[in-house]
Amino acid sequence: MAKSARKVDYLYQRKGSQNWWLRLQQPGRDRGVSLGTPVRAEAEILALPKIAEHKAVLLAARPRIETTWQHRLEPGREHVAPDGGRILATDKDLSRPL
Repeated sequence: MAKSARKVDYLYQRKGSQNWWLRLQQPGRDRGVSLGTPVRAEAEILALPKIAEHKAVLLAARPRIETTWQHRLEPGREHVAPDGGRILATDKDLSRPL
């Protein structure tokens, strides 16, 4: 029989507390935030903006691949083409003057 994934609830109650707490996880660190209510339905609603903020922080911390434009011909100059003609280079385009 296949092993089922254990469900980890993001809301929990600490020993000795009636209030619900929110578990926020990031690599190498767990943090608990009190939601200040003993009613789970209220705790779920109060947790939503905290979860959204936490996810935004995690997303901002992710490494990104950013592409950069590498110019073969220096922009802002006129260059000699292989056929002897002229090429005008801008930051984004190459053109042949008339």
